[in-house]
Amino acid sequence: AGPSDTFAQLTLPAGHSYLWRVRAVNGYIPDTSDWSEEWQFTIDTSVPQVPVLTAPPNASHTNQNWVNFEWADDSAAAMYHIQIDDDPGFAAPMVVNDSMIGMSPYGYDFQWDGNGRYWWRVRAGSAAHVWSNWSQAWSVTVDTVPPDFLGHIPVHNASNVPRDAKIYYIFTEPVRTDTSLHFSCSPDPGGWSVLRRGDTLEFNHGNLFNWNTHYTFGNVACRDSAGNQVVASGFEFYTVNMTDTTPPRLTVLANGVDMVLGQQFAFECYAKDEHKLNRVHLTYGPAGSGTATGDVDMAPVAGSDSLWRYVIPANHITARGLQCQVWAQDSILSGGLSNITYYPPNPADFYVHAVSFPGGAYSTAFAQDQWHMLSVPGDYTAASLFDMLADDLGAYDKTKWRLFDYQNATLVEQGTGGSGSIRTGQALWLRQRVGASIVLDFQGVHKSYGDRVRSSPAPVPLVPGWSDVGTPLAFEVRWDTTLALSDTASVAGPYHFNGTSWLLPNQVISGTVSPYAGYTFRNNRATNATLRVPYIQALKEKGDGGVAWPEGWQVRLTARSGETSDDSYFGIGIGTSEGLDCWDFPQPPSGFLPAAGCFLLEGERCAADLRPGLGQGQVWEYELAAGGPVVLDIGFSSGLPPESGVWLLDPVRQSSFQLTDGFVYQYLPEPGETARRFKLAAGSEEFVRAAMAGAFGVPAATLMEHGRPNPFNQATTINYQIAAGGPVRMAVYNVAGQLVRTLVDRTQLPGRYGARWDGRDDRGQRAANGVYLVRMTAGGSSSSQRMTLVR
Repeated sequence: AGPSDTFAQLTLPAGHSYLWRVRAVNGYIPDTSDWSEEWQFTIDTSVPQVPVLTAPPNASHTNQNWVNFEWADDSAAAMYHIQIDDDPGFAAPMVVNDSMIGMSPYGYDFQWDGNGRYWWRVRAGSAAHVWSNWSQAWSVTVDTVPPDFLGHIPVHNASNVPRDAKIYYIFTEPVRTDTSLHFSCSPDPGGWSVLRRGDTLEFNHGNLFNWNTHYTFGNVACRDSAGNQVVASGFEFYTVNMTDTTPPRLTVLANGVDMVLGQQFAFECYAKDEHKLNRVHLTYGPAGSGTATGDVDMAPVAGSDSLWRYVIPANHITARGLQCQVWAQDSILSGGLSNITYYPPNPADFYVHAVSFPGGAYSTAFAQDQWHMLSVPGDYTAASLFDMLADDLGAYDKTKWRLFDYQNATLVEQGTGGSGSIRTGQALWLRQRVGASIVLDFQGVHKSYGDRVRSSPAPVPLVPGWSDVGTPLAFEVRWDTTLALSDTASVAGPYHFNGTSWLLPNQVISGTVSPYAGYTFRNNRATNATLRVPYIQALKEKGDGGVAWPEGWQVRLTARSGETSDDSYFGIGIGTSEGLDCWDFPQPPSGFLPAAGCFLLEGERCAADLRPGLGQGQVWEYELAAGGPVVLDIGFSSGLPPESGVWLLDPVRQSSFQLTDGFVYQYLPEPGETARRFKLAAGSEEFVRAAMAGAFGVPAATLMEHGRPNPFNQATTINYQIAAGGPVRMAVYNVAGQLVRTLVDRTQLPGRYGARWDGRDDRGQRAANGVYLVRMTAGGSSSSQRMTLVR
């Protein structure tokens, strides 16, 4: 520095602490003073965090003049500034505190500023006087003055007050309806609720006032938003002393007027009363819904003494239809009941209006290369299903899609002589190979099903014999509101084909009737029966897995061929009968299944055959129709069979198999064989032995037949016969003589049997390719054969 300077300027990096000192130097005489004492300083340019305000809460009210303003302290801040103003823009703050407030809180007395709304904000500063941005501005309303009470309705000593009248208390500002509100009424009708409408309290009672009664409504004590209390005086009044037993006259004009999807609808009605109407009310929502989209009072139309109107918004009118209920109430109440007229007349009912649309409002995805029954919701008569589908699938082409109708127990292809028409509630069979998942939008449907009261279900005719039907309603309906299981005395069903197999009635009825799906019934009457689908939307789309079989035990037989399967059930069910009953479900038409099984019972073909008890034993007749290789899977669906087991008897192969859960039996039909009849036997050893003898006769010798196929790559079956009962053992060994798999090791009755080897060892591991020796020991003799496994 120069000889006259008392300062020096340096540029130093920020974020560090520095020491400094000074000494004096004589420029003419070599003489220098001692150094001054050392001082320290820190260059800090970091900005503290913006403070987070905590109290009083934003937009809060207080009835105190002294207010503590609080925020969350930041350890990096050394000081704070606060501004308070009655202007949210802080153009000229009434409090500008630039002093170094050490920490929260900061108290301020608004006594001299008066009541009103005030805004406040805070910023934080570092020790180096680097300041953060201002926090967001919060507001607090200081209100130390209680509200004024302006009056009440009805007025004091009012007479002829309607029994459903509401009580109003009016103040100069809004008051709270929380626990700080206290009031009384004598006598008390009960059921009170209080609404705040601006500066007014509305007292509603859930019950009616009594006729010709003197009431005292007590003082009302309440508080404003800041907590200032006001006590409003009570009053007395007298209810009306008049009777009127004539309800209003009500005519709904909306019926028959076209309601269009996507367009608002002016719902109108005529309502008139001999004295005075109180209100006309409309409740509406989607058809079948249990909740209301609109629950509104209609408005009188200017220039008319009886026309009322409400405009339903366009987005409330859906393609499933609109259900509506209207009621009109007069202003004179009598006999403890309101004079109300309903439309429909039943207060629990609705009128379902059909909704028109240009087409394409309904759509569903359709899987590729599977047979499905297809129905179309909506209201139409003899419409062309070809026209509905051609927009998405193209012109009818057997290589791309096929359509069949079940007529007089015969499947008729609609593209080769059929009409291609579909009736309301009808289902047809469709298969498509156009795309992996095609969305069908049914351009031929232009109106939802409706224009009837909701209490009148949609009727779907069931002709004598088998019928494929669907619901005309565009929403899910639970089967248990449509059909009870006991109805199968005259009508069997519903059956449903899921694309690969049939579901039986007890597997279907715990679920829902789905739009676009098809269902099959058999009407045992000589005349039409009717399936009635109610306008009640299901709360859940799927059932809980089906109705349980009766107590006992049941075995499932699943016939598989290609990608399809067919389930049949037999066993014991407590409460069933030896003859046909509601659990012996008729076999649905096999349709397009390459393999279908059924039980033969009293001339009927049944998908299930349950007997009331086992006794000494039971034999079931099972017929399996197949045009190619078929696999029969066994599953125990409910309970356990008897200890003696359940046996499958194949008269063609002259072999029998004891069934276990997961057992698989497969065969290739003999040339010219279209169906094979099996017997299934269960009971005592003597009974099963007799059943086998009746099916096969008693073998004259004990022997093991050649396994088929051989060589094999997946599984092979070895049939054998036992001339005399006793221990039987059959096992598989490798060429080294080591045991690989034990196939049979039990005592067996005389008869013909079969053993299946799936190419695995006793541990469940896959055996290696090669030659194996199968040895059978029975009745003191043994035999063996070679089997070749080639994967």
